[in-house]
Amino acid sequence: MKEIAKKAVEEWGAEVQTKMAIEEMAELIVALNHYDRGRITLEEVASEIADVKIMMEQLEYIIDKKAEKELVREQEKYKKSRLAKMLE
Repeated sequence: MKEIAKKAVEEWGAEVQTKMAIEEMAELIVALNHYDRGRITLEEVASEIADVKIMMEQLEYIIDKKAEKELVREQEKYKKSRLAKMLE
């Protein structure tokens, strides 16, 4: 999947894909609200989640490329560790 994310960013550019990620996240917010009110199905919510996950892979590629290291993964590890401690 990382290769697809890389190709998408290289094809359409970081700025365009960043804006697309924002759009997909907004669509997920709307879908969650609509689901909560019984206006859409769980499958439709799942579709929006999938779109956001795909865009997150692209954003991770964009950020890590700028940082020249796996900055997103480092932050993810830190935050998951912090969450685990909070749940103890």
